[in-house]
Amino acid sequence: MAYTMDTFLAAMTSAVRAEMQAIVEQEAQAASERVRERLKQIGPELAMRLLSQFDVSRQEQHVVIKFRMDS
Repeated sequence: MAYTMDTFLAAMTSAVRAEMQAIVEQEAQAASERVRERLKQIGPELAMRLLSQFDVSRQEQHVVIKFRMDS
């Protein structure tokens, strides 16, 4: 089977495209893992910051949540 320049270029383009896709997928996975780890680290601190902006109280059978305007 004789290969033409177009066939060769198509094969090379396909190989490069597949390699680029694999690299992008690996980088996206690594970035996702870094974000997940960072959120684990700052999650409790972030939750406390958010909760400190609210007053939570109980009145009879209800829980009342008020946003602090001075925060």
